[in-house]
Amino acid sequence: KDDNNDKKGYIQPLFNEEGELLPGSSASLGYYYLTLGKRQGIEKNKDSTLVLIQDDLEKHPDVMKAWGTIYPILFYEKKPSLGEKLLTERITELESKKNLADKDYQNLATFYDLLGKETKRDSVKKIALEKFPKGSTAKQGMISEFFKEKNTNNLKEILEDFKLSYGSGSRDTDMMLSILANKYSSSGNYKAFAEYADQISDKSRKASLYNNVAWQLAEKGENLEFADKISKESLDIMRSLENDPASKPNYFSKNQYRNEIKSSYTMYADTYGLILFKEGKKEEALKYQEEALGENKMGSPEVNERYAQFLLANKKPKEA
Repeated sequence: KDDNNDKKGYIQPLFNEEGELLPGSSASLGYYYLTLGKRQGIEKNKDSTLVLIQDDLEKHPDVMKAWGTIYPILFYEKKPSLGEKLLTERITELESKKNLADKDYQNLATFYDLLGKETKRDSVKKIALEKFPKGSTAKQGMISEFFKEKNTNNLKEILEDFKLSYGSGSRDTDMMLSILANKYSSSGNYKAFAEYADQISDKSRKASLYNNVAWQLAEKGENLEFADKISKESLDIMRSLENDPASKPNYFSKNQYRNEIKSSYTMYADTYGLILFKEGKKEEALKYQEEALGENKMGSPEVNERYAQFLLANKKPKEA
Protein backbone atom coordinates (compact mmCIF):
# COMPACT_ATOMS: atom_id res chain seq x y z
CA LYS A 1 0.00 0.00 0.00
CA ASP A 2 1.22 3.48 -0.85
CA ASP A 3 0.76 6.52 1.38
CA ASN A 4 1.59 9.83 -0.32
CA ASN A 5 0.82 11.88 2.82
CA ASP A 6 -2.08 13.77 1.26
CA LYS A 7 -0.03 14.45 -1.91
CA LYS A 8 2.85 15.94 0.12
CA GLY A 9 4.99 12.81 0.34
CA TYR A 10 7.61 12.19 3.02
CA ILE A 11 10.50 14.34 1.93
CA GLN A 12 13.86 14.31 3.74
CA PRO A 13 16.47 16.95 2.83
CA LEU A 14 20.11 16.12 3.64
CA PHE A 15 22.21 17.99 6.24
CA ASN A 16 25.89 18.02 7.20
CA GLU A 17 27.25 17.36 10.70
CA GLU A 18 26.75 21.01 11.65
CA GLY A 19 23.06 20.76 10.81
CA GLU A 20 23.36 22.88 7.66
CA LEU A 21 21.47 21.93 4.53
CA LEU A 22 23.82 20.25 2.07
CA PRO A 23 24.47 22.26 -1.11
CA GLY A 24 22.33 20.78 -3.89
CA SER A 25 19.84 19.15 -1.52
CA SER A 26 17.05 21.67 -2.14
CA ALA A 27 17.73 21.71 -5.88
CA SER A 28 17.49 17.93 -6.00
CA LEU A 29 14.18 17.99 -4.11
CA GLY A 30 12.82 20.63 -6.47
CA TYR A 31 13.88 18.56 -9.48
CA TYR A 32 12.17 15.53 -7.96
CA TYR A 33 8.91 17.43 -7.44
CA LEU A 34 8.92 18.66 -11.03
CA THR A 35 9.83 15.38 -12.72
CA LEU A 36 9.20 12.17 -10.75
CA GLY A 37 6.95 13.34 -7.93
CA LYS A 38 3.74 13.13 -9.97
CA ARG A 39 4.31 9.41 -10.51
CA GLN A 40 3.88 8.91 -6.78
CA GLY A 41 0.93 11.31 -6.64
CA ILE A 42 3.01 14.07 -4.99
CA GLU A 43 2.06 17.63 -5.90
CA LYS A 44 3.72 20.93 -5.10
CA ASN A 45 3.25 24.44 -6.44
CA LYS A 46 5.44 24.83 -9.56
CA ASP A 47 6.69 28.33 -8.75
CA SER A 48 7.74 27.48 -5.18
CA THR A 49 9.47 24.36 -6.51
CA LEU A 50 11.44 26.39 -9.07
CA VAL A 51 12.48 28.76 -6.27
CA LEU A 52 13.88 25.77 -4.34
CA ILE A 53 16.21 25.04 -7.26
CA GLN A 54 17.04 28.65 -8.10
CA ASP A 55 17.94 29.71 -4.53
CA ASP A 56 20.09 26.62 -3.97
CA LEU A 57 22.10 27.10 -7.16
CA GLU A 58 22.55 30.82 -6.61
CA LYS A 59 23.87 30.22 -3.08
CA HIS A 60 26.19 27.40 -4.15
CA PRO A 61 27.92 28.16 -7.49
CA ASP A 62 29.90 24.88 -7.31
CA VAL A 63 26.66 22.91 -7.47
CA MET A 64 25.76 24.74 -10.68
CA LYS A 65 28.55 22.82 -12.50
CA ALA A 66 26.52 19.63 -12.24
CA TRP A 67 23.30 21.42 -13.18
CA GLY A 68 24.61 23.58 -16.00
CA THR A 69 22.63 21.77 -18.69
CA ILE A 70 19.59 20.53 -16.76
CA TYR A 71 18.85 23.79 -14.96
CA PRO A 72 18.23 26.16 -17.93
CA ILE A 73 16.36 23.51 -19.95
CA LEU A 74 14.09 22.69 -17.01
CA PHE A 75 13.29 26.36 -16.43
CA TYR A 76 12.70 26.89 -20.15
CA GLU A 77 10.06 24.11 -20.04
CA LYS A 78 8.40 25.29 -16.82
CA LYS A 79 8.92 29.08 -16.96
CA PRO A 80 9.91 30.08 -20.52
CA SER A 81 10.74 33.75 -19.88
CA LEU A 82 13.27 32.95 -17.14
CA GLY A 83 14.44 29.84 -18.97
CA GLU A 84 15.26 31.83 -22.09
CA LYS A 85 17.38 34.22 -20.00
CA LEU A 86 19.25 31.30 -18.41
CA LEU A 87 19.81 29.62 -21.79
CA THR A 88 21.20 32.87 -23.23
CA GLU A 89 23.56 33.23 -20.24
CA ARG A 90 24.82 29.64 -20.68
CA ILE A 91 25.34 30.22 -24.41
CA THR A 92 27.36 33.38 -23.72
CA GLU A 93 29.42 31.53 -21.12
CA LEU A 94 30.19 28.64 -23.49
CA GLU A 95 30.93 30.90 -26.47
CA SER A 96 33.48 32.82 -24.38
CA LYS A 97 35.52 29.69 -23.64
CA LYS A 98 38.77 29.36 -25.62
CA ASN A 99 38.71 25.59 -25.99
CA LEU A 100 35.34 23.89 -26.00
CA ALA A 101 35.09 20.23 -25.06
CA ASP A 102 32.97 17.74 -27.00
CA LYS A 103 30.19 18.03 -24.39
CA ASP A 104 30.25 21.84 -24.64
CA TYR A 105 29.47 21.69 -28.35
CA GLN A 106 26.64 19.27 -27.71
CA ASN A 107 25.16 21.57 -25.04
CA LEU A 108 25.48 24.61 -27.30
CA ALA A 109 23.67 22.80 -30.10
CA THR A 110 20.90 21.79 -27.67
CA PHE A 111 20.50 25.36 -26.38
CA TYR A 112 20.41 26.84 -29.88
CA ASP A 113 17.85 24.24 -30.92
CA LEU A 114 15.56 25.10 -28.01
CA LEU A 115 15.71 28.79 -28.89
CA GLY A 116 14.94 28.05 -32.55
CA LYS A 117 18.38 29.17 -33.79
CA GLU A 118 18.76 26.39 -36.33
CA THR A 119 21.57 27.98 -38.39
CA LYS A 120 23.77 28.37 -35.31
CA ARG A 121 22.86 24.85 -34.15
CA ASP A 122 23.94 23.36 -37.47
CA SER A 123 27.14 25.42 -37.49
CA VAL A 124 28.09 24.19 -34.00
CA LYS A 125 27.36 20.59 -34.95
CA LYS A 126 29.58 20.90 -38.02
CA ILE A 127 32.51 22.20 -35.93
CA ALA A 128 31.95 19.44 -33.35
CA LEU A 129 32.05 16.75 -36.05
CA GLU A 130 35.32 18.17 -37.43
CA LYS A 131 36.99 18.43 -34.02
CA PHE A 132 35.56 15.24 -32.51
CA PRO A 133 34.74 12.79 -35.35
CA LYS A 134 33.93 10.11 -32.78
CA GLY A 135 32.44 12.41 -30.15
CA SER A 136 28.97 12.69 -28.65
CA THR A 137 27.60 14.84 -31.50
CA ALA A 138 28.69 12.26 -34.08
CA LYS A 139 27.32 9.49 -31.90
CA GLN A 140 23.92 11.14 -31.52
CA GLY A 141 23.87 11.79 -35.25
CA MET A 142 24.36 8.10 -36.02
CA ILE A 143 21.61 7.12 -33.58
CA SER A 144 19.21 9.64 -35.18
CA GLU A 145 20.15 8.35 -38.63
CA PHE A 146 19.42 4.80 -37.49
CA PHE A 147 15.94 5.76 -36.24
CA LYS A 148 15.08 7.54 -39.49
CA GLU A 149 16.28 4.73 -41.77
CA LYS A 150 13.74 2.22 -43.07
CA ASN A 151 15.91 -0.03 -45.26
CA THR A 152 17.14 -3.09 -43.36
CA ASN A 153 20.49 -3.33 -45.19
CA ASN A 154 21.23 0.33 -44.44
CA LEU A 155 20.34 -0.25 -40.79
CA LYS A 156 22.86 -3.09 -40.66
CA GLU A 157 25.56 -0.81 -42.09
CA ILE A 158 24.84 1.96 -39.58
CA LEU A 159 24.96 -0.58 -36.73
CA GLU A 160 28.33 -1.95 -37.88
CA ASP A 161 29.76 1.57 -38.25
CA PHE A 162 28.44 2.45 -34.81
CA LYS A 163 30.07 -0.62 -33.25
CA LEU A 164 33.39 0.20 -34.92
CA SER A 165 33.32 3.73 -33.50
CA TYR A 166 31.78 3.14 -30.08
CA GLY A 167 32.05 -0.58 -29.36
CA SER A 168 29.43 -3.17 -28.51
CA GLY A 169 27.52 -4.00 -25.36
CA SER A 170 26.06 -0.56 -24.73
CA ARG A 171 22.41 0.40 -24.30
CA ASP A 172 22.57 2.08 -27.72
CA THR A 173 23.84 -1.00 -29.55
CA ASP A 174 21.29 -3.16 -27.70
CA MET A 175 18.53 -0.81 -28.85
CA MET A 176 19.72 -1.03 -32.47
CA LEU A 177 20.01 -4.82 -32.29
CA SER A 178 16.45 -5.04 -30.90
CA ILE A 179 15.06 -2.92 -33.73
CA LEU A 180 16.87 -4.98 -36.37
CA ALA A 181 15.80 -8.28 -34.78
CA ASN A 182 12.18 -7.08 -34.70
CA LYS A 183 12.35 -6.11 -38.37
CA TYR A 184 13.54 -9.59 -39.27
CA SER A 185 10.87 -11.29 -37.17
CA SER A 186 8.18 -9.13 -38.81
CA SER A 187 9.35 -10.30 -42.25
CA GLY A 188 9.48 -13.94 -41.13
CA ASN A 189 13.28 -14.22 -41.26
CA TYR A 190 13.70 -15.93 -37.89
CA LYS A 191 17.26 -17.04 -38.59
CA ALA A 192 18.36 -13.40 -38.92
CA PHE A 193 16.15 -12.48 -35.94
CA ALA A 194 17.99 -15.01 -33.76
CA GLU A 195 21.38 -13.82 -35.04
CA TYR A 196 20.78 -10.21 -33.97
CA ALA A 197 18.79 -10.96 -30.82
CA ASP A 198 21.60 -13.20 -29.59
CA GLN A 199 24.03 -10.25 -29.68
CA ILE A 200 22.00 -8.19 -27.17
CA SER A 201 24.04 -7.81 -23.98
CA ASP A 202 21.19 -6.76 -21.65
CA LYS A 203 19.68 -10.08 -20.62
CA SER A 204 16.35 -8.61 -19.52
CA ARG A 205 15.93 -6.85 -22.87
CA LYS A 206 16.83 -10.04 -24.72
CA ALA A 207 14.33 -12.11 -22.71
CA SER A 208 11.59 -9.54 -23.33
CA LEU A 209 12.28 -9.59 -27.07
CA TYR A 210 12.20 -13.39 -27.16
CA ASN A 211 8.89 -13.43 -25.29
CA ASN A 212 7.27 -10.80 -27.54
CA VAL A 213 8.12 -12.67 -30.72
CA ALA A 214 7.21 -16.05 -29.21
CA TRP A 215 3.81 -14.67 -28.15
CA GLN A 216 3.09 -13.33 -31.64
CA LEU A 217 3.89 -16.75 -33.13
CA ALA A 218 1.83 -18.53 -30.45
CA GLU A 219 -1.23 -16.37 -31.16
CA LYS A 220 -0.97 -17.15 -34.86
CA GLY A 221 -0.12 -20.81 -34.26
CA GLU A 222 2.90 -20.42 -36.58
CA ASN A 223 6.47 -21.73 -36.39
CA LEU A 224 5.77 -23.23 -32.96
CA GLU A 225 9.05 -25.14 -32.80
CA PHE A 226 11.03 -21.87 -33.02
CA ALA A 227 8.57 -20.12 -30.67
CA ASP A 228 9.08 -22.95 -28.15
CA LYS A 229 12.87 -22.52 -28.33
CA ILE A 230 12.99 -18.74 -27.75
CA SER A 231 10.17 -18.77 -25.20
CA LYS A 232 12.01 -21.37 -23.10
CA GLU A 233 15.16 -19.28 -23.47
CA SER A 234 13.35 -16.22 -22.06
CA LEU A 235 12.40 -18.24 -18.97
CA ASP A 236 15.95 -19.57 -18.54
CA ILE A 237 17.31 -16.02 -18.72
CA MET A 238 14.94 -14.79 -16.00
CA ARG A 239 15.87 -17.74 -13.78
CA SER A 240 19.56 -16.93 -14.23
CA LEU A 241 18.97 -13.27 -13.32
CA GLU A 242 17.11 -14.31 -10.17
CA ASN A 243 20.34 -15.87 -8.87
CA ASP A 244 22.63 -13.09 -10.09
CA PRO A 245 22.61 -10.07 -7.74
CA ALA A 246 25.23 -8.32 -9.91
CA SER A 247 22.63 -7.92 -12.66
CA LYS A 248 20.44 -5.64 -10.50
CA PRO A 249 20.27 -2.03 -11.83
CA ASN A 250 20.98 0.66 -9.17
CA TYR A 251 17.46 2.11 -9.48
CA PHE A 252 15.94 -1.09 -7.98
CA SER A 253 16.13 -2.28 -4.38
CA LYS A 254 16.79 -6.01 -3.97
CA ASN A 255 13.10 -6.69 -3.30
CA GLN A 256 11.95 -4.54 -6.19
CA TYR A 257 14.32 -6.33 -8.56
CA ARG A 258 13.24 -9.74 -7.28
CA ASN A 259 9.58 -8.81 -7.80
CA GLU A 260 10.34 -7.45 -11.26
CA ILE A 261 11.96 -10.74 -12.27
CA LYS A 262 9.09 -12.78 -10.81
CA SER A 263 6.55 -10.65 -12.66
CA SER A 264 8.39 -11.08 -15.96
CA TYR A 265 8.82 -14.80 -15.36
CA THR A 266 5.08 -15.38 -14.81
CA MET A 267 4.28 -13.42 -17.98
CA TYR A 268 6.78 -15.43 -20.02
CA ALA A 269 5.52 -18.70 -18.48
CA ASP A 270 2.05 -17.83 -19.77
CA THR A 271 3.51 -17.52 -23.28
CA TYR A 272 5.38 -20.80 -22.98
CA GLY A 273 2.30 -22.57 -21.62
CA LEU A 274 0.26 -21.50 -24.65
CA ILE A 275 2.97 -22.64 -27.06
CA LEU A 276 3.22 -26.05 -25.38
CA PHE A 277 -0.56 -26.42 -25.46
CA LYS A 278 -0.68 -25.65 -29.18
CA GLU A 279 2.08 -28.20 -29.70
CA GLY A 280 -0.12 -30.81 -28.03
CA LYS A 281 2.04 -31.04 -24.89
CA LYS A 282 -0.91 -30.72 -22.52
CA GLU A 283 0.75 -31.83 -19.26
CA GLU A 284 3.76 -29.54 -19.70
CA ALA A 285 1.46 -26.68 -20.70
CA LEU A 286 -0.49 -27.08 -17.46
CA LYS A 287 2.72 -27.07 -15.40
CA TYR A 288 3.91 -23.77 -16.86
CA GLN A 289 0.43 -22.24 -16.73
CA GLU A 290 0.42 -22.92 -12.98
CA GLU A 291 3.67 -20.97 -12.77
CA ALA A 292 2.05 -18.17 -14.78
CA LEU A 293 -0.50 -17.73 -11.97
CA GLY A 294 2.30 -16.44 -9.72
CA GLU A 295 2.71 -16.79 -5.98
CA ASN A 296 -0.91 -15.78 -5.30
CA LYS A 297 -2.15 -18.56 -7.61
CA MET A 298 -4.39 -16.07 -9.36
CA GLY A 299 -3.48 -14.46 -12.66
CA SER A 300 -5.24 -12.05 -15.00
CA PRO A 301 -8.60 -13.13 -16.48
CA GLU A 302 -6.85 -14.33 -19.66
CA VAL A 303 -4.22 -16.31 -17.73
CA ASN A 304 -6.93 -17.88 -15.54
CA GLU A 305 -9.01 -18.73 -18.62
CA ARG A 306 -6.07 -20.56 -20.21
CA TYR A 307 -5.41 -22.37 -16.92
CA ALA A 308 -9.02 -23.60 -16.77
CA GLN A 309 -8.78 -24.66 -20.43
CA PHE A 310 -5.57 -26.62 -19.78
CA LEU A 311 -7.09 -28.27 -16.70
CA LEU A 312 -10.03 -29.48 -18.79
CA ALA A 313 -7.66 -30.77 -21.46
CA ASN A 314 -5.82 -32.71 -18.73
CA LYS A 315 -9.15 -34.20 -17.52
CA LYS A 316 -9.35 -32.19 -14.32
CA PRO A 317 -12.91 -30.78 -14.50
CA LYS A 318 -13.27 -30.23 -10.77
CA GLU A 319 -10.18 -28.02 -10.57
CA ALA A 320 -11.27 -26.23 -13.75
